[in-house]
Amino acid sequence: MVVPTNARTAPVFGLLMTVGILLSACAVNSVHVAKEDIEFSPGPAIWTVKDKDTTVHIFGAVEVVPPETAWRSEEFKVVFASAEAIIFETDPRPEAQAAIGPIVQQLGIYRNGRTLRGALNDDQESELAEVAASLGVPLAALDSLKPWLASLQLGSLNAQKQGYTGWINIFSEIDADASAAGKEIRFLEETRAVLLQAISDLPEETHVKMLVTTARQIKNNPEPASEAAAVWLDGDVKRLEELFHGPGQWADDVVYDALVVKRNQKWVQDIEATMANKKGVYLYVIGTGHVLGEDSMIMMLDDKRFPVDRY
Repeated sequence: MVVPTNARTAPVFGLLMTVGILLSACAVNSVHVAKEDIEFSPGPAIWTVKDKDTTVHIFGAVEVVPPETAWRSEEFKVVFASAEAIIFETDPRPEAQAAIGPIVQQLGIYRNGRTLRGALNDDQESELAEVAASLGVPLAALDSLKPWLASLQLGSLNAQKQGYTGWINIFSEIDADASAAGKEIRFLEETRAVLLQAISDLPEETHVKMLVTTARQIKNNPEPASEAAAVWLDGDVKRLEELFHGPGQWADDVVYDALVVKRNQKWVQDIEATMANKKGVYLYVIGTGHVLGEDSMIMMLDDKRFPVDRY
């Protein structure tokens, strides 16, 4: 069994990456920071909130881009150089990712005689068998996996098929740069175990919806990371929002609330604490889906009367 290693699911981009990139619509320009008459520099968007002695930059990153992509814009270089601390949503280093293996096994494997196919109706089984076969595995080979882990597994297999596993991991690149520069590094979620537990705690009917949604996304758009990377590099946040939060990207509101809304709320609280208790410049590196849409960190900060600007 191939176990995915990086995180976020529901969208086809996966959830525990070899495919991952996270994340219902509502144009970002409804926040005052993106008025129609403002022209932004090309390149991935960076959002900024500040007071008299603290500046917080939020860099929404896709997980992977093609090898040798020049993704560091001049704006990013300036922001990174000025930051005294880099805050990631989770630890991107291989040892941290490897540590979640036992947790995946504990939470995502059937141990009571049940099977994946036993959780599906006939139509779902037929649909999933077709997609699994297109990825080179019989559905029976996934029988020991609970539906949510099977969803991640399909995403991982598709990522391998598309060659995404050989792409540059943006989070790992920034982590390496920060380590080399001697910058402070910390994490909003220490490991992906937090996310895995949140997924595991959802109802099984939601897990099945996740699996079916992932299978349909793979069938309808097998190369999601390619389009997302190109749009992200252009800095087109409206189009990115459609890719991450448009129709069909989320299995249902239960998944969206658990994986996006609740996490955004916690992370915004962390930024509030930084603004209140720290001085200097801080760079938050977050999956780009978390800075897009009506429930984004950007909208939440704006709602809390923090003036947010696009850098």
